[in-house]
Amino acid sequence: MQQRNNVSRAIYRLAPHNGGLRQQRRLRPIWEAAGQSIGCRPGPAMALEAELVEEAMKSVKEQLDRVEQAIEQLAEGFEEYRYLKSIPGFGPYVAAKMLVIAWTLMKRKEPFNPAFIQS
Repeated sequence: MQQRNNVSRAIYRLAPHNGGLRQQRRLRPIWEAAGQSIGCRPGPAMALEAELVEEAMKSVKEQLDRVEQAIEQLAEGFEEYRYLKSIPGFGPYVAAKMLVIAWTLMKRKEPFNPAFIQS
């Protein structure tokens, strides 16, 4: 029973809490197969590793949030950014990316290349 609780707790920690059911279903067989593939059941070290991965993921998400806020603050200085955000489906990320693409194309004075958007 203790082992099952450890599995559920570790999977719950790694899968996102907002709609991560599908990911939880994928992680459970991987966790359970680990005992057979390496010859022993995951133990306390695995739980510690799951905690460390969770902390690292939170840290990266916090850093990403800070970068996104900085990008949005910088982009707010452009009138075009507000126009782009008014287009349905254009959130802060897409609007800022479109500003960068437009600025880069104007600076290069090159014809539009659709492949540029995918980079």
